[in-house]
Amino acid sequence: MKKLAVFGDSFVEGCRKKPSLTITKYNICHYLQKTLGVTVENHGKNGASNQSIANAFVRWYTEEDRSDWTVLFVWTECKRACDVHPKSAGSGKYDEWQYITGAWERASLRATGTYDRDPAISRMWFEQSMLSCRMLCEDKSIPYLMTSSVANEWFLNKQIVRKDSNGNFTLHDINFELGNSKENWIEGNSPNNSMLDIISNNWLNRDRLDNINHFKFKRLLHDFDRGKHQETLTECLHPTDEGNKLIAETLAPYIKKKLEE
Repeated sequence: MKKLAVFGDSFVEGCRKKPSLTITKYNICHYLQKTLGVTVENHGKNGASNQSIANAFVRWYTEEDRSDWTVLFVWTECKRACDVHPKSAGSGKYDEWQYITGAWERASLRATGTYDRDPAISRMWFEQSMLSCRMLCEDKSIPYLMTSSVANEWFLNKQIVRKDSNGNFTLHDINFELGNSKENWIEGNSPNNSMLDIISNNWLNRDRLDNINHFKFKRLLHDFDRGKHQETLTECLHPTDEGNKLIAETLAPYIKKKLEE
């Protein structure tokens, strides 16, 4: 029987920070297992960068024969780097040389309040992570699908880079190389195809094509404060349990088709 392994960030793990730090057992994988009727393994880690997601997959891939598995990759924002959070270093929370976190900037950069990351570096982090996982799956004929937790930047060929301590952002035009990954990307030829779009009533919406992360987050926080999407979205822009259920129900038909191939 086919089994499903899901790799990603906090959206996959079921982590959210508001109203309190919680890792819910009613995560996306819980509802996918219930909906699809197959074993689903959750390999999500909160704060995971795309390199962290790829690293988790490669380690899993090399452990044993995976011919009876299908894989779902849930990619995160390009800007996340591979630095261990200072508060986690030495804490025993992670086996640090195996676990690459990503939601945090280096302490020295955060202390200055000013940094300007070259968007080409962020692009490279995503491209190398995504394309290497695709290659390994195709090398051993492992069926796979891809989607994202919050981001659409690789389809828009744009990136936001923060410029100064006041939180001002600059929008950069930058082309991404996806290869043939769109063939296995859920709704890869449609706009607004992330999990965050699903739980904010923006799934495949063609009326909002320039949905860059930073602008999306500001809009959703504004909407949340006015009572919108609160059944499916938390104040920290993560899925509620009901949101996880909605994501699973939305993606299940695509995954079911892949499992049956």
